[in-house]
Amino acid sequence: MGSVAEARNYADRHITAKQSELQTILAQDEGTRLSWQSVNQPFWLACLLEPDAIADLVLRMKGVVLDSLVEDRSIALAAQSSSEGAESLKKISQLQAHLSKLAFEPGQEEEVTRLKGEISQLQRDMAAKYLGRNLQRASATITQADITAKLGEDSALIDVFQFHDPKLKGDEWDCLGAIIMAANNKLEFVRIDGAKAILQAIESLRQGIANGDAACVKEETELLSEKLWRPIAQKIPEGTNRLVISPDGDLNFLSFAALLGEDGKFLAESYDISYVGNARDLLRESNPTPSNRIRIFGNPIFDQATEPVEENGFAFRSMEVDVFGQIQLPSLPGTEKECAEIQKIAANSGWDLETFTRDRADEKNIRGTSKPGILHLATHGFYLNSYTPPTDNTRGMSVIGIEAPKTNKKGVDPMRASGIALTGAQSTLRSWAERKAPDPENDGILTAEEVAALDLQGTWLVSLSACETGVGEARSGEGVLGLRRSFMMAGAENLLMTLWPVSDQTTSEIMADFYQEALKTGNAPGSLAKVQREWLDKLRKEKGLLEAVRDAGPFVMATIGKPLPPLPREPSTAESFIDKAARKIESLINSSNTNIQNN
Repeated sequence: MGSVAEARNYADRHITAKQSELQTILAQDEGTRLSWQSVNQPFWLACLLEPDAIADLVLRMKGVVLDSLVEDRSIALAAQSSSEGAESLKKISQLQAHLSKLAFEPGQEEEVTRLKGEISQLQRDMAAKYLGRNLQRASATITQADITAKLGEDSALIDVFQFHDPKLKGDEWDCLGAIIMAANNKLEFVRIDGAKAILQAIESLRQGIANGDAACVKEETELLSEKLWRPIAQKIPEGTNRLVISPDGDLNFLSFAALLGEDGKFLAESYDISYVGNARDLLRESNPTPSNRIRIFGNPIFDQATEPVEENGFAFRSMEVDVFGQIQLPSLPGTEKECAEIQKIAANSGWDLETFTRDRADEKNIRGTSKPGILHLATHGFYLNSYTPPTDNTRGMSVIGIEAPKTNKKGVDPMRASGIALTGAQSTLRSWAERKAPDPENDGILTAEEVAALDLQGTWLVSLSACETGVGEARSGEGVLGLRRSFMMAGAENLLMTLWPVSDQTTSEIMADFYQEALKTGNAPGSLAKVQREWLDKLRKEKGLLEAVRDAGPFVMATIGKPLPPLPREPSTAESFIDKAARKIESLINSSNTNIQNN
C-alpha cells in the first residue's frame, strides 16, 4: 500500500466516505441500517491509525444504529402533543406484535412482506422527521473531550471493539482493541491479538458454569484474566476506582467483575464496574421519571390457561414450534419471597407499591405499565438460540431433549428468541406446539420485540431477575439484539441483567441486598457493584470459585448518563476489628485521663 503516510491518508479518506454514507443510511428503516452496519464497519483500519484517530473512529461508528432508533423514538415521543408521534409508535408496535406471531408458512409470505414494508415506511417517516428538524445524529458530532469531561477523577472508560488485521491470515487476523479514556490522562490504546481464542473461552466459561464444571470455570477464568484483562490493566491510570466498560460482540456475555486481577482477587473487589452500549451513552441525558412507583412482578402461574385459543390463527416456523413444544417452566417459589422482601424494603423507603404475583403476574399488567420509577421482573428468562442444559433451582427455561448443535443450527429471530415468561406461558407454549395461538396481547410470553414498545421513558431502574436476560445475538459494533436492546429502547436508564442461569434462592438474597442499598443511595450501578463484590467474596470463601462465579457473577448493569461516584467501601472484617479495638482503647485512655483530672 506504500508508505505509512499514504496508508493513513487512505484510511482518513475511507472513514470520511463511510461516515458520509452512514448519515444517509440512518434515514432508512431499521433493517436497512443493520444490514449496512454489518458489512461496512471500518474498524479494521485500526491497524493503520494512531490511537486518537482510532478512538474517534470507534466513538463515531460503534452502536450508531441503536442510537439512531432511540433518537427517532425521542422525537416521536416529543410530538405526542399532536398525537402524531404516539400514533406512529403505537402502529409500529401493533404491526411488530402481529408479525412476531405470524406464520412463515406457504400462503403467508405476501402478508409478511406487506407488514414489513409498512413498518419500514413508518420508521423511515420517523427518521425523516428527525433529520427534517436539522438535527445531526449524535454520533457525528461527539468528541473525546465530551466523553472525558463526564468521567470523574477516579473513573476510566474501557471501550472494546473487534477488528480484523488484513495483514494476518487465518485465525490470527481476529483482534481486539481497547480504548482507555480517563479524566486528566492521555488516551491509551491496547491491541490484543488472539481474539478467537478469547471469544471461545467466553463461550466455554458459560458452558462450564451451566454444567457445574469447576475445573473448566477455573481454567477459562484464568485464561480470560491473563489474555484479555491484564494487557488492559497495565494501562489503567493509578487511583482508578470505577470502570465503565463498553464491550463488543460476544464480550457482552462476559462478566468482567468475575475476572481475576494479578493479586488473585475478583475485579469487583478492586473496581466498581458498570456497562454502557457505547461511549456516547455517557452523554445521554438522564431524566428519571418523578414517579415514586415501583411495579414488582414475580412467581407467575405458568400453567394457567390463557385467553381463548384460535384454531389456525397464528403459527410459527417449524423450527420455533419444535423448540417451544419442548420447553418446561417449573414454578419459582423463590421469586415470591424475593418480591415480598423487596416490597418491604421499598415500603420502608417510601415507595408507592404495586405488586403482581401468581395469576396477576401476566403480560396484560406489564403492558399497562407506564413510566414507573422501578420495574422489577422475577421469573423465567430465555434465549432460545443459546442452549443451556436443564438445571434444577434456576430461573431459565429448560429445553428438553434438544442438543446444542440442533438448537444453534438454524436459530430463531433474536428479537423473538429472547423473552420473559409470565402467567399462562406454559399453556401458550403447548398451544403454539399444536399450531394454535392465544391472544398475543396476553399470552404470557413477552418477547424482546414486544418489550421495545413498552412506555418506560425515564424509568430509573429495570431489574430482570431471571436467567440469561442479557443474552441475545451479538453484533460486532452494534451490541446485542435481545432484551438488553429492547429495554434500553423502551427508555430504561439503568438495566440490571444476567448472563447465565441464576439460582432461584441465592438470587432472592442478592436482590434484597441490592435494593436495600440502591433505594438508600439512589446509585443503582454503584449499589450492584458493592453487593456483587460482597457476594463474590463471600461465596468464594464459603464454597469456591465455581459457586461464586455462577451465583454472584452473572449480574451486570447497563446504564446511561454521567457515572455516579463509587459508593464508600466497608472495611474488611479484620480492619473493622482493629478499628473497634483502637476506638475502645482510645475511649479507655480518655476515660482514665478524665478520672485523673477529676481527682
